Amino acid sequence: MNRRSSSNCFINYLLMNSHHHGTTSTIRRTMMRSLMNNNSGLTTTKTTLINNNNRGGHLNILSSSSVSVNNNNNRREFKTNYWTQSKQENGNIVDHSLVEALITFESSRKSVNDNLSILCNQSDITEERLTSILNQKIIEKLDPSTIFTMMQFYAKKGNAPKVKELYRHIKNPNEESKKQLVKLLALAGSRLKTKTNPESITPKVAKNLMKTMPSNINVAHKRSISELKEVEDALKKKKDSVSYTHSVVIEAFSIRGNMKQAETYFENIQHVNTEVLNSMIDGWIRTLTKSDKSLIEGQSENTSEESFNFVKGRVNYYFDLFDLYKIKRDVRTYAYFLRFKFIEALFVDPKDPDVNSIVDLIESMISKDKISPDNYFVSTFLARLNTIHSKAKVKKLYSTYKKHLLKVKVTNANNLAILTTLANSKCIPEALSLFEHLKKSLPTNEKTTAYEIMISMFLESDDEAAIVLIDDMIQKKVPRSSKTYYSVLNYFSQQGNHKAVSKYFQLLQVEGVSLTPEILKVSLKSLALTRSKKQVMDILKRAETENYLTEESCSSFIGTYGLLEELEEAERVFNLFKDTNMLDIYNEMLCTYVNHSCVGDAITLYLDYPMKGDIFTYETLVGALGISKEYSAILQIHKIMIKLGIRPTFKYYDQLIDILTKEPVTDPEVKSFLQSLPDEMSQFNIGQIEQLIMRLLF
Repeated sequence: MNRRSSSNCFINYLLMNSHHHGTTSTIRRTMMRSLMNNNSGLTTTKTTLINNNNRGGHLNILSSSSVSVNNNNNRREFKTNYWTQSKQENGNIVDHSLVEALITFESSRKSVNDNLSILCNQSDITEERLTSILNQKIIEKLDPSTIFTMMQFYAKKGNAPKVKELYRHIKNPNEESKKQLVKLLALAGSRLKTKTNPESITPKVAKNLMKTMPSNINVAHKRSISELKEVEDALKKKKDSVSYTHSVVIEAFSIRGNMKQAETYFENIQHVNTEVLNSMIDGWIRTLTKSDKSLIEGQSENTSEESFNFVKGRVNYYFDLFDLYKIKRDVRTYAYFLRFKFIEALFVDPKDPDVNSIVDLIESMISKDKISPDNYFVSTFLARLNTIHSKAKVKKLYSTYKKHLLKVKVTNANNLAILTTLANSKCIPEALSLFEHLKKSLPTNEKTTAYEIMISMFLESDDEAAIVLIDDMIQKKVPRSSKTYYSVLNYFSQQGNHKAVSKYFQLLQVEGVSLTPEILKVSLKSLALTRSKKQVMDILKRAETENYLTEESCSSFIGTYGLLEELEEAERVFNLFKDTNMLDIYNEMLCTYVNHSCVGDAITLYLDYPMKGDIFTYETLVGALGISKEYSAILQIHKIMIKLGIRPTFKYYDQLIDILTKEPVTDPEVKSFLQSLPDEMSQFNIGQIEQLIMRLLF
């Protein structure tokens, strides 16, 4: 089917059949209608603007003669049928029945996730009502973030079994998700059980029980405090555990963010020891990591700086009490204080923190107090080292690590974390030195990770050493993973080196490395330009069969099918994912139409955009209209873009001027527009504006 447009058919592309309800789309149509009605220069000899029936701002443009474009079904229609949410005008009350229908019947993965999140965040939705609409088919569509939102919903309802059940649907959970599960189970009311008699409760048992109590004050504050008192009383009967009891109780208060009660409790302690002071320091530092930034229950709201300075004062106070009470600090004291020093450095200057106090603290611990660092101290240091991004400061801290902490044996994971920090901060000599040491001792899988870290570092610096490392992996038969190849393929794709992309994709295939949506996204275009159509089509079909056609990769599928002259396939993929309302998907389909000179399809699609688009959208549209020499229409599109707040770029203006001045300018409207461009470009602070103005003058 031939759908290529002629040069004078812009008006004939029947823009009135799009029925999208989006606000931006309606504004766009209303503006297009207004602009076109006020501009007679837009119509050509074969077209007439005859009617705008005021249907929600939809522009109705009909041909005055029977144009073959319509009779031969060349015009494409993009009809969308979007569910809309019912809201009261002022209250934003969600219609639960409608949202539930959306979840049950909507095929789009994104829509299911979005609507479940809406439902879970409604205070009046019941546990039974949410459970009733969940089934295996729905759960399979859920993203991890949505599953956690639902887990939080059930946790607040006290339904721990449902929390565990939902967690099982998260594929390959990481350490952070496991921590979240523990917190949500605590929130669900994993209640403190005291069925055993008081004599059987030991300090260790008590400490573990304390940590299982609900951590959300609003949900279980009263209950947890009463249970805390019960354990405290039981422990006091064992006189040899009293000092340990104090630190456990303080820790329990601090976990709940209730440092006001912890302070009161501390004041009544007769025998203060190292563990008690450590618990008070740790408790106050915990408040700095609370998401609500509330430091003391009932305290009035403070500015961030006031809050920080208050906590700093309390931490320093308890650190100094060691000297006042003549109590020895231990390595845990310094580990807590080290954590605070990192927080302080980043609070004062996040971009270039002063790390001298951190270095001084470590040296003081070792030389003054003669305390040797342990695994906890080193782990604290390494975890916080990753929060520093200044190259010079990372170098200084790493030097301190090698001087004072290197004797402590750390895990391979710790070493890889150090290597990652050095690589991210571009501390190349230090990273290379550590890498050379690690690759001799790391097991195979972790050796691959070390290579990947170094390859990514060099690629980000456009350093060809990355390619040397890849060749080194091949020679030494170090296994390559999807991540290894993604870094390389992404780099060469951005460079436009299609042959290199094709080469490494071939290596990936030979080695049997699994494809990923990310790899396909950066590789398909290069493959379409360097391999036969049959080879690329085979790759595309296999990728679809193996479920690699996802929201992440679908725009590349659309573009690749376009390059292969398979427009129907491109449209099929677009229709599968258009309801996700992702801009890159719409832009890719728009670009594909333009590349095939289907200007009418491109304009129709643009009017169906559920979003306002970006500068690429308008560059593509202007290019499309330039093909058909619809200069007046280009001016209208430009006005719409400016009205919608899309900021033009040098590239956009360069293309615009090139199109409008390619032929001698005779249209008064175009002449006037070109004369006004220098002032407009100045308003947007366009770089190299002189080059553009010279082109306008000559």
